[in-house]
Amino acid sequence: MARGRWLFWVALVSSCSPGAGPGAASPSAAQFVQKGADAYTTSPTSNAVRGGPLAERLDAAVADVARARGMRLTGDGRLADLASFVASNIDADGRPPASGVLDAYGHHVGLIEPVPLLMIFGESHEGLWSQPMQEMLKGAPRNIAYNRYGISILPHLGQRIAVVVLSAACVEVDPLPRLVPEGTKLALHGRLRAGYAHPQVDVTLPDGSVQHVAEARDRSRRRCRPRPSSCG
Repeated sequence: MARGRWLFWVALVSSCSPGAGPGAASPSAAQFVQKGADAYTTSPTSNAVRGGPLAERLDAAVADVARARGMRLTGDGRLADLASFVASNIDADGRPPASGVLDAYGHHVGLIEPVPLLMIFGESHEGLWSQPMQEMLKGAPRNIAYNRYGISILPHLGQRIAVVVLSAACVEVDPLPRLVPEGTKLALHGRLRAGYAHPQVDVTLPDGSVQHVAEARDRSRRRCRPRPSSCG
């Protein structure tokens, strides 16, 4: 396939299974170069658009598409971290790392949302992103209200790779440490965003099984105490 001719999109709604799933050959979590976040949080970070003037043009195209679709997007530097990771690890066919690796990297940078929507472009689409993005979003899950984004453009495989990441932040959660001693009691505080109802808390165990922890019948701020000794 000619260099830069492909584009690729993938919507990964969740990744609770320990299996890697389909995708390019991927680095393990131990090979993540960037220092991991100290806590899980729903607060976006800065520097959501990376790659110089070309990335700023892509940012403008994303804004145009968001307006046309009625999406209100907020930049999140952690999604740009994920976009950079994807751009640096796609294969020659434009496939991103496997879903399990993307999920692990999202946790690595402190994201709590499910693995988001990825849109990947080769050089042949530079400056012509709007229509492909519209087409890609037509195939995205209709029940997901994307409201966060990150962009990165990096050299890889002899060309510039552009990656746009969209995510749906449906809840506001106070920072939760990613690493604590076994047996530590954790208080989880959170509130659903407008448009969402009936929250529940589930924990994915090391074997991939899911343990139900708590739920509520309204959007009010809730508190629960998951136990690391049972969650792994």
